[in-house]
Amino acid sequence: MTVSPRACPICGSQRTQSCGERAFNCNGCGLIFIMPLETERPEAIYDERYFKGGVYRDYFSEESTMVDYFERKIRLIEKHLPVSGRVLDIGCAAGFFLKAMKKRGYEVSGMDISECATRYARESLGVGITTGDITSASLPADSFDIITMWDVLEHLRDPMVAIRQAHRSLKDTGTLVVETLNIDSLNFKLLGRRWPLWYPPYHITYFTEKALSIGLKRGGFQVSETYPIQIYAWQGRIFRHLGVPILKEILGSALDDVILVVAKKSSKNPPEDCVRCLAF
Repeated sequence: MTVSPRACPICGSQRTQSCGERAFNCNGCGLIFIMPLETERPEAIYDERYFKGGVYRDYFSEESTMVDYFERKIRLIEKHLPVSGRVLDIGCAAGFFLKAMKKRGYEVSGMDISECATRYARESLGVGITTGDITSASLPADSFDIITMWDVLEHLRDPMVAIRQAHRSLKDTGTLVVETLNIDSLNFKLLGRRWPLWYPPYHITYFTEKALSIGLKRGGFQVSETYPIQIYAWQGRIFRHLGVPILKEILGSALDDVILVVAKKSSKNPPEDCVRCLAF
């Protein structure tokens, strides 16, 4: 189905409305998306300045902290993961998650659009790391047991391409792990564009739980579990509570700026038009 440039990239709805400069809100699934300029090249903004002195003070120097944080995330979701197998981390950056999984005995590989980050990952891990854009990459079919996208979908112009790529590349029993921004959060509703994670041109697609669920189902996945991960408050301080059960039970995602979703590959061929019965 051909859609206009302002159609929702997740559910395909034409019922979108402007909510600011180049920003549109979908009345069907709640997604907010920013239309990038044609001259904006994603690979150009994720250079060394992004990781050192730009968005991050010095991302590469945080390796031990980040590996430990990924270890905690793995423990949180490990009941959904096979105990061994092949892992592909899409948007792997410096490879910190892959380092944690390699310690556990998994066969790991990754890809990222940033040349400087993938160079660091290759030198650090000594494993297959590819520099490239997931939306135009050619990944092997039916090859991976686990595919992860940590804080990736919000950076993409067309997240459905990445979701479908993951579906094609996972084995029939494969698991997809997605972490992304959550505009169902109270912080976003109160702060709007003052929300710490409202950050174009880096963050250009902002999900609701409904939008993410629709996108995953449209891509051939069934959600297994959703975890609240972290809250931003007080001058950007991060409360990383990693899905404390009582908070999840009482609050759901109402206070969470970031959510983590585990999904299973559920169909051989993703139903292109299943969105019609979901969003309207």
